[in-house]
Amino acid sequence: MDYAPSVSSRPPAGTPVTWGPRDVFWGILIGLGVLVLTFVAVAAPFAAAFGADSAAANAAAALSQALFEVLTVAAIVMLVRRSGGDLASLGWRRPVPPAERAGFEPGGPAGPAQPEFPWAYTAGVIAAGLVACFVALYVYLAIVSVLGIDVLEPGRQIPEDYFSNPIVVAMLGLGVVVAAPVCEETFFRGFVFGGLRASLGFWPAAFVSGFFFSMAHFQLGLVVPFGVIGIILAWVYNRSSSLVPNMGIHFLFNLMQFLVLVLVPGAR
Repeated sequence: MDYAPSVSSRPPAGTPVTWGPRDVFWGILIGLGVLVLTFVAVAAPFAAAFGADSAAANAAAALSQALFEVLTVAAIVMLVRRSGGDLASLGWRRPVPPAERAGFEPGGPAGPAQPEFPWAYTAGVIAAGLVACFVALYVYLAIVSVLGIDVLEPGRQIPEDYFSNPIVVAMLGLGVVVAAPVCEETFFRGFVFGGLRASLGFWPAAFVSGFFFSMAHFQLGLVVPFGVIGIILAWVYNRSSSLVPNMGIHFLFNLMQFLVLVLVPGAR
């Protein structure tokens, strides 16, 4: 049976990856520059004026983090557009189930289009990916604990005093639960993994993008587990040809951990 897919729901055709390793290198440098800029312009002045542990400084730090992620992705989108790509080539497109995948790859020309968004398929991929991410994290924690390698145990990612002010908690939640899944998936999977995959192949591109994803969390104890999680998320993107499942997994992963930190003080 022939379908007449709507323009809004079908995978966009003709959106190949138009950037490569050199663009990825410059994109990472841009991200580091934006990180320094947002810290100097937003977080540092409040810390200097009100004290590093003040509520104002904590709120500014949370704002700085979210602003850094948004501005970095905005710069990456401009870089991709300059090379001839678009949001669809970055993964902002409808997931493609296996039945539609003939000749279809992330950022490449679309396969046969269907009029309906694949809700069941997307939910299944999100559920499987979320379970895989938590398994990877807790298997790592168990191994490190059994071996007694304290230096490789993840430390506190969010300082305790951030939770003493409801405004700071709300700002932190928006950054961690909303901004991070969208921006980090666009950058690390859509841009970094997508830009390296054609030149390096899946596994090297997944390892490199996973490594940078783990390093972006600034903890030695998170390099291995978040590196593995980054590889899992690269596989999900490669599997679905879309960042929609990735953002769903990342959103739920961060939301569940953030709620535990907010509701269970002993877990901090």
